[in-house]
Amino acid sequence: TGSSDENGIGLYINGNGTNLTINQGDHANDQGEHRMIIDINGASNVINLTQYDGGSLTKHFFEGHIDGGSNTVDVTQRDNGQKTLFLDIDNSNNDVDLLQKDTGTHYLDVTLAGSQHDVDITQQGAGNHAARISLAGYSTDFDLTQQGGTAQSYELTNSCSNALGCTINTTQGTQ
Repeated sequence: TGSSDENGIGLYINGNGTNLTINQGDHANDQGEHRMIIDINGASNVINLTQYDGGSLTKHFFEGHIDGGSNTVDVTQRDNGQKTLFLDIDNSNNDVDLLQKDTGTHYLDVTLAGSQHDVDITQQGAGNHAARISLAGYSTDFDLTQQGGTAQSYELTNSCSNALGCTINTTQGTQ
């Protein structure tokens, strides 16, 4: 707690069952400039990351590489512009929730190999939305919402090998 402007965190975790919660910018006077790079080699991990600012420096950045299955990843980037997120997961059964919200300039690039992923992405508020997603495997449940302030775009590549298909939902437009 307290001002945590312009901070960066880099982690390499080798193991299973890690529960990681990090809040960058949890004080009302925080100005932003939060950076996080994480590389996890293991399964059944829980990652909760929040990047928030109440000011004007902004620039939230997250890059995650996960080699392992059955992971839960929840990343929130809030407030003033320049929210950038890269996530690459190589394995199956992952639950991914990504939120980039308010005052524009959203961008994310997500790649998930393996199968049986549940992916929920929301980019919301004052436009400048952009997403590139690559999904592989079978039994994917994918939801993308881009709303608020008009500008939105996405590119989705999905290799679905499930005879019953994969669930893909996108919502764009007004909020």
